[in-house]
Formats: sequence, structure tokens, C-alpha cells
Amino acid sequence: MAEDMIILTKTFDLLAWLLPKSEKFPKVYRFTITQRLMNSALDFQESLFAALS
Repeated sequence: MAEDMIILTKTFDLLAWLLPKSEKFPKVYRFTITQRLMNSALDFQESLFAALS
């Protein structure tokens, strides 16, 4: 179980780092590439939760 938590912790750390960084992306990319990047990261976290339940 502790090994499962490492991936969840690292994913949370990635999202915590990525969210503020994505707000600083150039405006021209903020609503295209940034949105896809954030959706992919959040989908990954959601998939992890689904796999663990």
C-alpha cells in the first residue's frame, strides 16, 4: 500500500508544480496547449484513483 501512495504523492506534486507554471505560459498557448496538458495530467490522476479503488 505504501508503494501505491508514492505514485499518488508524485502525481499530486506534479500537479501542484504544473498548475502555477501553466498560468505563466504565453497567452497564445494558454487556452490550447496548456488546457490539453492540464487535462492530460488530471486524467492521469483520475485513472490512478480508479485503478486503486
